[in-house]
Amino acid sequence: MRRYTPFHEWIEIQGDCVTVGLMNAWINEIGTIVYVELPKLGSVVQKGMEIAVLESTKAAVDLYAPCFGKVIDVNKELLENISLLNEEPESKGWLYKLQVEHFRGLEEFTCLEEQNKSLP
Repeated sequence: MRRYTPFHEWIEIQGDCVTVGLMNAWINEIGTIVYVELPKLGSVVQKGMEIAVLESTKAAVDLYAPCFGKVIDVNKELLENISLLNEEPESKGWLYKLQVEHFRGLEEFTCLEEQNKSLP
């Protein structure tokens, strides 16, 4: 199930894991992403904690964890091919995966239909 955060991220829940990426519409707003700093494998993060950093042609942006969890995977391909994040942010350009013990709080994020209603 895919949900959307107020911070322009998508999260996809698969078992006890959450994959996190960025919404295409937001990437179009901030310009071409030229750099990404991904979280360290094994890091334990709290909801709202800084987890990654992006630099685009328009801004530098801190990204925050959507929930409590342990970083179990990062998209290493982005380090070699940043264009994946610009061209396919909602598929091959995912950022990282968290192992989550409980999903409390994730219900606050919107589903696709609700997200589409909020877009201009």
